[in-house]
Order: sequence, then structure tokens, then C-alpha cells
Amino acid sequence: MDVSGGALGGEPQAQHSRRPAPGQTRALPRRPSRQYTGAMHSPTLCPDVAVLGGGAAGLWALARLRAQGHSVLLFSAGALGDGQSVLAQGILHAGVKYALAGDDGAERSLAAMPAAWRDCLAGRGAVDLRACRLLSEHMYLFAPPGPAGRLRGAAAGALLRGRVQRLGTAQVPPALRTAGFRSALYRLDEAVLDVGSLLQALASPHRQHIYHLPAKGARLQRRDGLAQLQLPGCRVRPRLLLLAAGAGNADLLAQLGDRETAMQRRPLQQVVLDPGIDLPLYGHCLGSGRRPRFTVTSHRDAAGRTLWYLGGELAERGAQMSPAQLQLHARAELDEVFPGLQPDPARLRCVPAQRAEARQRDGARPAGAYLEAVHGVANALVAWPTKLALCPDLGERLARALRRRGIAPGPQPDPAPLRTLEQPQIARPPWERTA
Repeated sequence: MDVSGGALGGEPQAQHSRRPAPGQTRALPRRPSRQYTGAMHSPTLCPDVAVLGGGAAGLWALARLRAQGHSVLLFSAGALGDGQSVLAQGILHAGVKYALAGDDGAERSLAAMPAAWRDCLAGRGAVDLRACRLLSEHMYLFAPPGPAGRLRGAAAGALLRGRVQRLGTAQVPPALRTAGFRSALYRLDEAVLDVGSLLQALASPHRQHIYHLPAKGARLQRRDGLAQLQLPGCRVRPRLLLLAAGAGNADLLAQLGDRETAMQRRPLQQVVLDPGIDLPLYGHCLGSGRRPRFTVTSHRDAAGRTLWYLGGELAERGAQMSPAQLQLHARAELDEVFPGLQPDPARLRCVPAQRAEARQRDGARPAGAYLEAVHGVANALVAWPTKLALCPDLGERLARALRRRGIAPGPQPDPAPLRTLEQPQIARPPWERTA
């Protein structure tokens, strides 16, 4: 999106009213029932909701609201999921690792998410995800070898009693047996999704409502306290504008004159490697600190080879390392925990990522999803899901916000003025990109 347009709608940007709650702004006039209005030969499209951002949060909002009959248009500046979403490991966290860390807020936020996702994957939830591919029904929780690791494993098992299942030797998965694993092992009720298929499942039924924002000629404006999107040949004036662009929200908020809603970035550097065995593994390795020492998920590249994708504390600490340093560190971690593993050093890559979230006073991760009114704009909300697993929660909050604002489902605008815009493709996963 072209962000060089300067002042927004000619309004003073230094004057702001008190921030309203998502459902407590002044009532908006109902838009005309006709499909679009014209002004000075430039048609105006008036959907119930316009979404800016084509990641998991924006696509979930599109699917969730269209399932309720709302007219929705989604605009993405890049490929769908490009950035934070496509770099996610796809874990549907149930809050277990946050319970280990004593993070009660995050644990509570995530506790209900596995059931919500299961309903969607079965086709009976708020969003139909039957086309999404499930990589694993569960994650493992395991301790590193040695006396200290055994103590950590025992402590974790005691803390999580009733939420994890202790596994015996006969139940150790093939990947761990082959890798020479010898320590405590538990099974968690945390499924793992293929993120690419999730994005596809969310987008495919609504392709005719998803558009690529051109690099030039697109401007976000504020007029008379309302947000609108100016596009080449038309404008979009929604009853509600949702900013769901991840790191891009900072620029969008600035264009709307909101200087008070703040965003924070927390960097990661994850690792993709060929483990040298054609066996998948999904698990959290316990560490000495508050986070998993590393978290591993498995994926197949275009050639069908099994790759392991490492996150967790390794990725957070890795953000402060050079790629060469992180590669050495990752090899050392794997050598200690999996002495029988022989990963291919030529196929080990570092994947930098940025987590964009609502700013916290201490810079820590927010406990839950964020959805709040844009300051000084009556018809705009800004959202950060915080975790992929919290998308259902964010969708429910958004649906409630529309009900509180009295926005009932309206007709879908005629797409004719948008036909010059391209349709974005699904972003490629990091292991399918050129290094």
C-alpha cells in the first residue's frame, strides 16, 4: 500500500477523543442498500466490513463474518500469509507450555482453543476447516537426557497431572527411538496444522472477495471521523474497517492518525533442517528456563523430504545470533538431546521472523488476542491475534463487536469496480524459498 500520502483526510491529527471500547463507539448510519454508490464518477463500495491484512487473522475474520452472512472485502498488500502466519509452526497450543512457565493469563486464554479448532476441523465450528490438513493429533513433551533432565521431566509431569499422558518405552515414537532418545516422555493434547493448507482452507471459499492492494494508488483515509480506503477507480467505505495486517498495522494506524495504539515487535530466528531420517517429530523439549528449550515440528518440502522446524527458546535466543552462530548452537542442542541423529549440515537454514503484537509495558508477550477501537476513528478496529491458536477467540470477539455496533448482514457490493485488482496467492513456506 502506498503510504506516502501525508495527512489523512485533511483532519488535524493531534486532537483525539477518549478511546472507546470495541462495541461502544457512536452508532454508524446504515449504508445505502444498493450495491455501491457513485460520486464524481468514482463508485463507492459499502460492505459491512473491510479487512486490511491477508494473514491468518484477516482470513479468519473474512471466513467467520461471511459465514454469518456479512458482506466482507479483504485486501492484502502481499501474498496471503506472507510474514508472521506462514512462518508459524502450526501448533494449536492448549496452554501447557505456559502453565510450565507460570503464565496464568496465556494459559487461560488458550485453554478453550483446542476444542474450538477441533469443531472447525470437523466442519461444525464457526469456520469450516475440513479442507485443512492435520499434521499431527498431538505434541510430545520430553526432557533432555541425564539426571537434571529426569528431574525436570518428573516435575513437569507432576505439575501437569491430568493434562498430559506419561508414555512407556513401547510408546516412544519412531523418530525419537531412531534419534537415540532416552528420557521422560509425555503426550499433549495439542494438534499441529499445515499452515499453508490452513490459509488455503480459509481463503478458497471466498476468493472473489479477496484482492491484492496495488503498490501505488491505494490510500487509507480518515474523513469526518470515519475510515475509508481509496483505490484506483473506486473507494471502499465500510461500516467497519478491521486492521489485521500484523506488523503492517503500525503504518495503517499512523495513516488513520492514531498515535496512541502502540505495537511491539519480538524477533525470532527459527531453524529448518534435514534430520537425516525420514521420520516426523512434533514436540517440546523441556529446558532449565521458563520456555521450552526448543520446539520441533515436521514438514515436507517440494521433493517430499521430511524437514524439522525448530522454534521455542532456541529461536528467541537465536534472534541475537548470526546465522552461523545459530546453526552451530542448533547442532549442539540436537547432538545433546538426540545423540543418534545425523542432520545434513548442508541443509540447515535459519529463518528470521518478527512477531508483531500490541505493546506491553514490560515488552512481554500479551496474554491473549487483542481487538480494540482505533483512536479517533468511529468505524475502525485493530487486531493482533498474538498466537495462531487464538484466531477462533479473535473471531468471536469480532462477531460480538459487530453485534454491539448494530451491524447486521448487508448485501455484498458489486465487485465490478475491483476487477482491475489482482488476487493474491498463498505465500510459500520458508523451506520452499530460495535461501
